Amino acid sequence: MGDDTGYYLLLIAILRDVNVGQAKMLYKYGPSHPKCKEFLEKKPPQIDTQKLNKNEITKEMRDLKDKGYSDHVIADVCNSNLSVVRRRLGKRKEN
Repeated sequence: MGDDTGYYLLLIAILRDVNVGQAKMLYKYGPSHPKCKEFLEKKPPQIDTQKLNKNEITKEMRDLKDKGYSDHVIADVCNSNLSVVRRRLGKRKEN
């Protein structure tokens, strides 16, 4: 990556509303790459997790998963780590 790469990544992140890792993928592979298509899909509105308790957050995550959203999108919308989303959604199978 060249000297101006940081500027391009910043522009991509701002214009596409993605994080730095996603902007790097878009810069390197383009929007037609399968992984890029996955995170460019329309995102649901942000969930304010500070106003919800743990059970309510898990319910919101399950609802989003039932609607077909990927774990990555759910983690982004809930402002959570991917591992937390997978752990909470994995507990669903035990119930």
